[in-house]
Amino acid sequence: QDIDAFIANRRIPADKINATLKDQVRRFLTGQYIAAQIDNWLELESKKYKISILLAEPEEPRFSAYIDESPARGGKNAAVTIVEYSDFECPYCTRASTTLRALEKQYGDNIKLVYKHLPLVSLHANAQNLALAGVCAQAQGEGYFWQLHDKIFENNRGLTLGRVKDYVKDFGLDMQAFNQCLDSTET
Repeated sequence: QDIDAFIANRRIPADKINATLKDQVRRFLTGQYIAAQIDNWLELESKKYKISILLAEPEEPRFSAYIDESPARGGKNAAVTIVEYSDFECPYCTRASTTLRALEKQYGDNIKLVYKHLPLVSLHANAQNLALAGVCAQAQGEGYFWQLHDKIFENNRGLTLGRVKDYVKDFGLDMQAFNQCLDSTET
């Protein structure tokens, strides 16, 4: 019952619920239960034996990332901002992209997604060119970046710069400006 309640409270889609998920939830809830029992025991013992804990509560980590010029979508004043450092040719980034799209659909303008290029050139031969294509698409409008972002992650097997150029041509980008951007040392 606790597992089912946990899943229902978090609105996990029915197609994601399986034995593996339920086992993970069970282990999580068991850990929570054990932690609560330890806290209760410690509270009783500290009253009984006058135990003092002198360690300060750890602070929640906070990070700052410069996102002003990075492509972003979602709510401008969203309560949660997700900064994704990604490589268009990375299969794990493709999986993460799928998860992020699901979060965007579920939470709408309550989250903001920011994309940061992190091409892993030592692992992916086309990563740098694909990142440059993303920058050049964004130069013609942030909407173009996101169109390209989604198209690349939907079709990222064996991508070449030539195929990406076909995509952006279909999006209606100015191809002369796009190609000049790709060739520019400033980019």
